[in-house]
Amino acid sequence: MISITLTDDTETLELKALERPFVETPLESATDIETLGFNVFTDFIATKRSWSNTWKIMTNAEYQALVGFYNRQITSGKYPLLTMDFYSVSSVPVRMKIGAKNIRDHDGVVEDVNVSFRETVQGGETY
Repeated sequence: MISITLTDDTETLELKALERPFVETPLESATDIETLGFNVFTDFIATKRSWSNTWKIMTNAEYQALVGFYNRQITSGKYPLLTMDFYSVSSVPVRMKIGAKNIRDHDGVVEDVNVSFRETVQGGETY
């Protein structure tokens, strides 16, 4: 079973198995320099990762817990820590974004919940 765990100073949340695999995107900070001979030299500075997933169905309680992590990163100035053992990701600080709340019906079920995480460092650490 593939699951993810979010942790901050207030809460730890383990989310159920991913219905659709996370999309992992490599991010790079690099500058390409084109020489007079039309060759390219690249100055690589740093690489990070980002992940995104859409849960088809989620309970309102699970959605509210995710919103709690999103809100606390703003109010506390500290990013949540993401762990995904299956992907060898362990306690990585992430900037979290959460999509719209699509309410399926009045039973509290939320559908098509999109969440993205961008690897970063905590404030005060070396950027």
